[in-house]
Amino acid sequence: MKNNNNVDKKNEINNLENQAAALAVIAGLFSTLGEGIATISTALALQATQQQNNQESDTNNAKIDLRNIERKIDNLEKEIIQMKKMLLSKRT
Repeated sequence: MKNNNNVDKKNEINNLENQAAALAVIAGLFSTLGEGIATISTALALQATQQQNNQESDTNNAKIDLRNIERKIDNLEKEIIQMKKMLLSKRT
């Protein structure tokens, strides 16, 4: 009977060790899955930041282009005024 008790205790210990090992594997899987999700989240945040920076850059470039166009229009207006003056002075 002692022999049976020893075998039962060893089996019980082996079962507990197996359960502990199985739980450790499951915990490792959850940990790995969590790290994977965190990595994807970080990549998405980085991508969003890059897109925002690109949009801001595009907006800044558009503002610069608009300023250049405004300057050119101002210069053309000045030239037209000068041409008018010249034409008017030739008429008189």
